[in-house]
Amino acid sequence: MNRSTVTVTGVLLLLAALYIVFWTPGAPENPATSHAINRTE
Repeated sequence: MNRSTVTVTGVLLLLAALYIVFWTPGAPENPATSHAINRTE
């Protein structure tokens, strides 16, 4: 694996972690976001 491959993999993992934290309904890390999601449904 070269450096660019490692960088792309790291960015994808970071984006996946942010997606899980901020967009998963009922995520304990961010209750305000999950309440907003529940209101719009």
